[in-house]
Amino acid sequence: MGVKGENFIMNKYYPTYLQTFVLFLIFIPCILISILIVFPFASIENGIGLALISIISMLLTVSAGLTLRKDWRLKISSFPLAIIFLSVLFIIVMHILIDPLNEIFPAPESLIKVFRALLLQPYAAFFYIVISAPILEEVLFRGIILDGYLKNYKPWQGIIVSAFLFALIHGNLAQGLGAFGIGILFGWLYWKTNSIIPSIILHFINNAVAFVGMLTTPEEDINKSIRESLDNDFTFSMLYAFSIIIAVGSVWLLHTKYLSKMAIERAEPKEELTIEI
Repeated sequence: MGVKGENFIMNKYYPTYLQTFVLFLIFIPCILISILIVFPFASIENGIGLALISIISMLLTVSAGLTLRKDWRLKISSFPLAIIFLSVLFIIVMHILIDPLNEIFPAPESLIKVFRALLLQPYAAFFYIVISAPILEEVLFRGIILDGYLKNYKPWQGIIVSAFLFALIHGNLAQGLGAFGIGILFGWLYWKTNSIIPSIILHFINNAVAFVGMLTTPEEDINKSIRESLDNDFTFSMLYAFSIIIAVGSVWLLHTKYLSKMAIERAEPKEELTIEI
């Protein structure tokens, strides 16, 4: 390897894969600390208690990650709004495309129980699901973890690994399948736009739609797939075929019309924009 290889190993950016494992270990005591903080004021089994524990533990983990990185700045840059529109289209059809897998891996009863508890306190659930989770999760998985991976490893390797970790933290296949697909999309956007803002906005939108769905779906239909809800295999097959076309088209447009151009512009020497938290 020689001197060049040795310098590369010594100058690794935070985090490497091993450092991410340590950060995930830190998350465990952060949960315990959050429970100790919340327990005297709210039951850990109701919506407010669950929301507070999740928010505090994620805040502590994000703070630990930024502290270990020794840099609290996050990358931001301007981007065309069309990127948001095309990405929303992709997210919609992606959920349709993974629907057959959701039939095989339905939401576990434990997850449904958590959702029920959260919905008993809709304002707390809204703040946690739609507001805080998108910001904190994007700062952790894109702003800290993926940002380090893009500097240490090949871009698509880092994007896939960070998306896998994003899926893993959801703790179940029902959510994990969608989270993995969304994680790849968000990682790609972060890489090409050099900004955390698009993924935060899209995460807001995705979680807001999920939240409305939770509120409006009858309890007995929570685990119903799209195909089962349509109750017509031919209609679902046509919808599925149309979704493939939309998915391919949206990705193609994102790549050719917007993200490739942004990557070229980003390569030109200029001052990098950041936001410090």
